[in-house]
Amino acid sequence: MSYSQISPLIYLGGMETDLLEIKSKGIKAILSLCGRSKFTRSNIFESKFYDLKSLCASEQFLSVCEGSSKYISKAVSDSKKIYVHCSYGINRSPSILLYYYMMKEKKNLFESYSLIKRSRTNINVDPYLLNFLSNVEQETFGSVSFKINYHLEIINLSYKCDIDYSTAEKAFLENDSDSSQAFLSLMKKRFNIQN
Repeated sequence: MSYSQISPLIYLGGMETDLLEIKSKGIKAILSLCGRSKFTRSNIFESKFYDLKSLCASEQFLSVCEGSSKYISKAVSDSKKIYVHCSYGINRSPSILLYYYMMKEKKNLFESYSLIKRSRTNINVDPYLLNFLSNVEQETFGSVSFKINYHLEIINLSYKCDIDYSTAEKAFLENDSDSSQAFLSLMKKRFNIQN
């Protein structure tokens, strides 16, 4: 999957996406999280880039999140379609969009993750980044909506077992510990999965 449309104005993907294909979608702005790319070097798009090879430093990541969020927000408020990308569109760029949706759209982390995951099912955000974003959520909203290890286990289980995603997603979106826990136990028994 080279790119996914997350909302009417926001696209998410990797560097392998074809330049002309992106242009044909009416995209006017590019946010690159892997330095200068073929998109940022072209004169076709308005662009901003960050060279995020490692996201270990919280201060650096927060700074990039804030700058990126402002850039995305400006594009959206100007009704410009924007393409947010990293190398593959599965970790860094989804992390930035999670921050954007929490801070600018006032969605909690759970809602933000669910929104992105519906359109781009192959995202795999690093648990360190999810933990960082969970801390941002706690500071911003005063609560945590996303039980990181628990929800990731359900999502990963749906892929590991090759079960219908909507069934797993239903339990995931219910966010009810009893029914979700029962679902998780049932799936582990059904597919003979050890922890």
